[in-house]
Amino acid sequence: MSKDAIARARAAFKTEEHQQALQILEAALAQSPNDPDLNCEVAIVFCFLQREDEAANLLDRAVGAERFGELAQILNRYAHCRKLMAARLKVDDAKGRAIAEKVSKFAIEPVGECGIKLSACLIVKNEERHLERCLRSIANHVDEIVVVDTGSTDSTIEIARSFDAKIGFFKWCDDFSAARNESLRMATGNWVLWIDADEEVDPRSWTAIAEGLIRPQFGGYYVRILNLMDKEGRQQYVHTPVRIFQRLPEVHFEGRVHEQVLQCFDQLGMPSATLRNVTLNHYGYAPEDMQEKRKIDRTVGMLEREVDESPEDSFHWFNLANAYSVAKRPEDAVRAARKCIEFIHERNAFGSLAYQILASGLNATGRSEEALEATEASRKLNFFTILNQFERALALLQLARFDQALEAIDECLAMEWPEGLTGDYGIFRHKRHAIKGQILSELGRLEEALAYLEVSLGVDPQFAPANFAKGLTLERLGRVDEAIAFIEASSKHEDFAQPATKTLGRIALQQGDFRKAAACFKQAWEARPSELDCWVAWTQILEQAGTPADAIEAYEAYARVKEPNCELLINWGRALAETGDNDGALRRYGEAIEQDPANPNSYFNTGDLLYRLGAYVDSAEAYEFGLRLQPDNAEGWFVLGNAFAQMGVLDGARTAYRQTLTLQPSHQKAQYNLALVSTEAEAAA
Repeated sequence: MSKDAIARARAAFKTEEHQQALQILEAALAQSPNDPDLNCEVAIVFCFLQREDEAANLLDRAVGAERFGELAQILNRYAHCRKLMAARLKVDDAKGRAIAEKVSKFAIEPVGECGIKLSACLIVKNEERHLERCLRSIANHVDEIVVVDTGSTDSTIEIARSFDAKIGFFKWCDDFSAARNESLRMATGNWVLWIDADEEVDPRSWTAIAEGLIRPQFGGYYVRILNLMDKEGRQQYVHTPVRIFQRLPEVHFEGRVHEQVLQCFDQLGMPSATLRNVTLNHYGYAPEDMQEKRKIDRTVGMLEREVDESPEDSFHWFNLANAYSVAKRPEDAVRAARKCIEFIHERNAFGSLAYQILASGLNATGRSEEALEATEASRKLNFFTILNQFERALALLQLARFDQALEAIDECLAMEWPEGLTGDYGIFRHKRHAIKGQILSELGRLEEALAYLEVSLGVDPQFAPANFAKGLTLERLGRVDEAIAFIEASSKHEDFAQPATKTLGRIALQQGDFRKAAACFKQAWEARPSELDCWVAWTQILEQAGTPADAIEAYEAYARVKEPNCELLINWGRALAETGDNDGALRRYGEAIEQDPANPNSYFNTGDLLYRLGAYVDSAEAYEFGLRLQPDNAEGWFVLGNAFAQMGVLDGARTAYRQTLTLQPSHQKAQYNLALVSTEAEAAA
């Protein structure tokens, strides 16, 4: 019974399911309370649940167990480091002394290379903008600062020296791990804080960090990185990598980009834990930093090399998918996410985000049905979190399945942000509220919609989806002037510039402001030339309320991005003719005829213009071509008659007028002209 329980508990422990391991062991211990092996296994699990005092209380019962020496050594090293920390902090640690006393009763090995010395390790290049803030946040809390420079040309080195940093130099070789391993080589601490120049340690973190340094049973600690995506800190992205770890001979960074040390501790059999209440604030994703350093392009290029070299590594594919998503390349993000999922393992912590990147890319490219399939797949593989539920609600909204979308977003609003989850923290803070506002607005529950949208905007007043949705909701409530202000605010965001401008054009048209409406539709079409409805609206306004010159500008703009069709060329020719550019008009009509020789309008418009220019022979020829294609066009026969009359071909004129009257007996001008040419013909006879 005890052997089976121990085997099952060890299996759970191996997958870092420590609480489950404890439950298995405690159930067995209730049946055999004096079993040394069970007591020892429980005590070891206690150590990894950071309940070392309870583990020490089980030492007497664990004597003789197979792993007793391991338990005693864990507690001995813990007591030693705890004593060092108490001395550093100058505190009286009665609990630590009690644990040390219990451990001292047993013959155990020396603690060895074990301590609390902390080295902060950085690699830098041209970081004068950020470095001082970073070093100031750690200077009074770490034992040494190691800075490895990869080619700075600014004041980075001088700033590092002002903090008494140990300076090293490394020739950049397009490999982050290589540079970071140089910083490890220079470090002397028992522990390493891996930090970047554009990060800082939140000052409230140091108590928890101190508690981590006294637990050498852990290989390293997951630390919350809060990526501040804008200056105000409204847009936040969190991830939780191992950033504090023991400096051991076997530990090194791996990976050209998005480098890691975690795999080393997996190979050593040393678990890692999460350090709660520790946060590193990261400022490097602010737009100005991304642009200045071309971080996205650089990262994408390096990751593409990684997947070329390791095409079955799901972590590399995940990082590439994430980079494509940040670079706003949704099609590429979808492709890379699918490759990541192809090789993903059930224990991969990035599984939920990989599926969200996939669903987000599908939603962004209008494939919301596929996005729903992706969210359901994440559920089947136990990767389903608030991230995936958010994408599910968004997909249902885009599919206009509003009742289902409302149910989905309510489920999302009831979900928490689990510890260690990597992703857009704004989903939890305010973005899900914006989605519910949009859904309620579509359902006609406008006042409720405004309430949720205001919650979202209370967190981030610049959040474009919420501003746009609030503008549409206010418009539906008849509060158009207020609506315009929110729609204009959303138009400042590149993802909403086109739909917001298009909406402003529609509102201006309804208000009779044709000039503004035309300008808005023009801008909206130029942003997305594939949306011809904007171009059509622009040109229709110009044709009704503008000038021919304005219309010509629209036609020329269209021709720069797409080949004009026959009808567009005809309208373009008419506008040119109105401005007196007859040669230009005839060229457009000629292009229309070449493009569609079966379209009679091309010939009729050509004939009309030639008639006005006095080129009656050419005009008659154009009309004859047109009438072969459309012989029931009464007006066409009438103008052909006029051309013959101008040429003195009276029989031809009479034939054309008679055909006009056959088709349209009430055509008064044809009646008059027929009588006139008949009289002329009789007189000539």
